[in-house]
Amino acid sequence: MRNEYPQVSATGQAPARLRLWLLYLTLGSCGCLIALLFCAVAPVLPALAEHFGGGTGGAFSAQMVMAVSTLGIIAGASPAGWLVERRGGRTVLLASLALYTLSGTAALYVDGRGALLASRFVLGLATGGLITASVVLIGQHFDAAARARFLGYANAAGAVAGVSGGVLAGVIGSVGGWRAPFALYGLGLVLLLSGLAAARVKPGPGPGAEPAASKGGSSGILALWPIYLTILCAYVVVFMTTTQVSFLLAANGTSSPAVVGLVLSGASLLAAVGAWLYGRVAARLGRGRLLALALFLLGAGCAVMGLWTQPTMTFAGCCLTGLGGGLLNVYFPVLLMDLAPLPVRARALGLLYTVQFFGDFINPFVIYPLRQSFGIEGAFVAIGGLMFAGALAAALRGGFGGSAPRQVAA
Repeated sequence: MRNEYPQVSATGQAPARLRLWLLYLTLGSCGCLIALLFCAVAPVLPALAEHFGGGTGGAFSAQMVMAVSTLGIIAGASPAGWLVERRGGRTVLLASLALYTLSGTAALYVDGRGALLASRFVLGLATGGLITASVVLIGQHFDAAARARFLGYANAAGAVAGVSGGVLAGVIGSVGGWRAPFALYGLGLVLLLSGLAAARVKPGPGPGAEPAASKGGSSGILALWPIYLTILCAYVVVFMTTTQVSFLLAANGTSSPAVVGLVLSGASLLAAVGAWLYGRVAARLGRGRLLALALFLLGAGCAVMGLWTQPTMTFAGCCLTGLGGGLLNVYFPVLLMDLAPLPVRARALGLLYTVQFFGDFINPFVIYPLRQSFGIEGAFVAIGGLMFAGALAAALRGGFGGSAPRQVAA
């Protein structure tokens, strides 16, 4: 059976093999950096609020430290796709890793509120660049079956990093103060050095080297608008766990940070499982039924959390939504690599991450009117019902592009 991963020659020399494994390490670990963007700061937000003067103003500034990073990803991912098409994925990835390291560790030596917020926004821009460039490079270095598995493993590693990184950041913050966890962003330097060492590895059996620059091609992306609309709706729900579950627990009498953290960990852990299993599930179900399954899991998780208010059932609901989100984290990049025309593939993938994190940004605006009308439990049930409808539509329609990969015309 043909080996689908990039290979060195049969007489392969040790340096070439080492560079190949460094390539795997770099591309597979970018998900860990994305997870650290949020989890490294979350445990020290109260201390950061005190640093900013405490009270409502300090709390708002601390929360903005998280929010501006998301805005940076939204602003940076799509332009990163354009840059990949013109400068190459490796150049954008290495530049993004350098920028990630500099801006991520900036809190170790900057004090002012404006400077810290600016550094976090730049960190978001860098993260948008590295996630876009790394996925484009995975598409170039692996064939269709291998890249689905590799993306699954990379997303699983990122989800595990989200759990372990949050715990580690909490321990470091307890010992060294609110600045200390920002040192975790130094992992970007490790991957930068690894990426530099692997820069000579040529693309494997994927669709070719760097995407050719294209003067047009926007019509190819416009033809994919149903996919982006689905991504937006799905990720409003995927981010229910991070934006709404703590309020759901508080409304039902559970406000202990330890309990809230434990409940939320179910989503991260099962997201890792979903991403890890993506290749096997996709092979059994096909693309259309996999989308239906993922949307059904999102709906079931929200419905469980809305109908049963005990923390154990909220944990179970988080696990279900996490499992569905883990599948979608791999499904959509693989789908766009199959369907987007090659000249605009990088832009299509960059837009994917812009839309994905925009779903996080607009989640409060979507949920607020539902909470006003039905209460927070009713809002979860309503969102669950909408996801069930989406799952039924996906099952009847057969998903996007059928079961076999194809491309829309450029």
